[in-house]
Amino acid sequence: MFIPFLLVAYLLYLLARRFVVNSKLRHIVLFGIMFAVTCIALPFVWKLISSAQLRHERQAQRMKVNSRIAQVGGWEAVRLGCEALVTNYPGGLTWFPPRSNAWVYPNPQAEPHRHYVTNLDYGPLPRAVAALQPKLIRYCPPSLLRNFKDESQVAVLRLKIFGMGHATPYYGLEVPCGAGAESYQPRASHDGVSGNRKPIYERVADRVFEVY
Repeated sequence: MFIPFLLVAYLLYLLARRFVVNSKLRHIVLFGIMFAVTCIALPFVWKLISSAQLRHERQAQRMKVNSRIAQVGGWEAVRLGCEALVTNYPGGLTWFPPRSNAWVYPNPQAEPHRHYVTNLDYGPLPRAVAALQPKLIRYCPPSLLRNFKDESQVAVLRLKIFGMGHATPYYGLEVPCGAGAESYQPRASHDGVSGNRKPIYERVADRVFEVY
C-alpha cells in the first residue's frame, strides 16, 4: 500500500538532496518531509487524473451515442421506440443482446433471485433503440412496484449502453413513458449504476435522461 508513496517520496528526495548539506540527520528529515508531502499530495493528484480520465471517457460515450442516434432520427425516434417496447410488453421486459445461455428474470423487482437460463430472443428491437447498441434493457411495469415506496410509479424503460465492471464507466438512459412521463424526475433505483456510487442524471431530450 505504501510502496508507491515511498517510491515517489524517494524520487523527490533524490531531486532535493543536493540542496541539503552533507548531514545524515538532515537527509533523514528531508526524506521524512518528502514522504509527508507525498502522502498529502499524491491522493489529490491521483483524484484529479482519475476525474480527468472519467470526463474524457464520458464525453467519448456521449459522442458515440449522439452519432448512433443521428442516423435514425434523433432522440424523438429513441423515445418513440422505447414507448413501443413498453406498449408491446405490458408485463415487463428484461432484454439482453441475442446470445445463448442468457439469464432471464421473469420478475426482476418482486423476485430478483428467481431466474432461468435460456437463449430467449424477444425479436428485433425498434430501429432507433437498436441503433443505441444497448447491452441490457429493463422495464418493470408500475403495477408490480406499488408496494415499493422508493420506486417510481411511472413506466420507465432503462437501457444500459456502456459499462463492463470497473474498466468502462457506466452510461445508460432512462425513458419514462405513458402517464406521468412529462413530470417524471429520476431517482436511484435497483436498476441504476453498478456498484455503490450514487447515480447522476441529466436530461438530454424531452423525456429522455442519461444516467452515469
